[in-house]
Amino acid sequence: MEIKIIKDSAGFDQLKAEWENLQETAVDLDYYSTYHFNRLWWDYYGDAAKKLFLICVYNNKRLVGVGPFYIETKKLLLFQYRTLKFLGRGDYFNLVIAENNHQMETVKAIFNYLKQNQGEWEQLYLTHIRSDSLLAKFCFKQPNYFANFVFLGEVPFLHLAKYESLEEYRRQFGLPTNLKRYCKKLTKEIGYTLRVYETHSEALFARISAIHQEEQAYLKQVKQKAERHSLFENQRTLDFLKRVYQNNFQGITFALENNQGEILIYITCYYYRRILYTWNTGFNPRYAKYSLGRILDYEVICYLFSNPIADIYDFGAGRYPWKFEWTDDFQLLYQLNCWNEEYPYAKLIKRAKSFKNNL
Repeated sequence: MEIKIIKDSAGFDQLKAEWENLQETAVDLDYYSTYHFNRLWWDYYGDAAKKLFLICVYNNKRLVGVGPFYIETKKLLLFQYRTLKFLGRGDYFNLVIAENNHQMETVKAIFNYLKQNQGEWEQLYLTHIRSDSLLAKFCFKQPNYFANFVFLGEVPFLHLAKYESLEEYRRQFGLPTNLKRYCKKLTKEIGYTLRVYETHSEALFARISAIHQEEQAYLKQVKQKAERHSLFENQRTLDFLKRVYQNNFQGITFALENNQGEILIYITCYYYRRILYTWNTGFNPRYAKYSLGRILDYEVICYLFSNPIADIYDFGAGRYPWKFEWTDDFQLLYQLNCWNEEYPYAKLIKRAKSFKNNL
C-alpha cells in the first residue's frame, strides 16, 4: 500500500472523483464522511489555525482509504499546541475505507502513518466514532489506544425496516403517554398539517433558522436555560449551512404548519444511504404549550411507514429521554484522546490542560 498526503485545497479538489468513487462502496460510511460535505466544511472552516491533513491510501494505484483529518493549532495559557482531528461537523466521524478483503489493513496503514509522523501534533483527538465501525474495532484491539478509547454517548435510532407496518410498530413498542390528547388539542385549537420538503429553497432555510433562534431565545429568557444558543447565530456556521442547503442538498425537512402556512415546529435531516440523520429541530415559541415535539415525531414516523424512503430514522446526538420514547435501539459513540507523551512538550501541555480543567 502507498500513502499520499494532501495538505492544500487544490489537492482536496483533485481528490473529488476518487473520493466519491470510493464512498460508493465504502464500509461504515455516514453522510458526514462524504466528500461533498467535508469539502464544503473546509471552505468555511479551513482558516489559518487549521492545516489540512488528508491521508490517502492506495493499493495498485487505486484509492482504498482516506483519513479525513486536519491539524488545529490551539492556545492554552502561555502555550500553543497542535491537535489532529476529523474534518467536518456532525454526529458521526469516520475513516473512508473501501469494502474489500484488506479493509483492516487499510485502517492499520493510516494509523501506522500517524505513528510515524506523530511529531506533527501534540494531541490525537478523534471523536464521535461508532462502536460498530472498523475504526472502533481497530482501537479496541490496540494496547496503545485501548485505554484512551472511551465512551462518549448514545445516538438513538428507529430501525424502521424491523417492522412490517406502523401497526406492528405500535403493537410492539407502544406510543408515548398522552400523545392522542396532544394531537387532539393541537387539531382543535390550531389545526395542523405535516409538510414534507424534499427540495430546499433559501426562503425555507431562512424560516427554519429564524425559528431556531427564536426558540433558543425563549429557552434562555423564559425557561432560564442560560447555556442555550442557536447555531445559526454564528455567521460562519450560518453561511456554511446555507451553502449545504443550496449546493445539491441531500436532505428532507418535516414541518407541522397551521392553516395559514406558519411553521409550528420542524425537523431537518440529512438523507444518505436510506438513513435520515436528524441534525436540527426548532419550535415556534408562540406554540410552546402544545407538546409539539411529540406530535411531530409521531407524524414523521407515520409518514416514513407510509412512504418507505428510509430504513433508519436517526434521532441525532444529544442525550434526551424523549428520544427513547420512540425506540430501544441506539448507537454507541466513542472518542480517542491520545497525547504524544514521547515528546516532553506534549507531556507539559497535557499537564497544563489537566491543571486548567481542575481549576
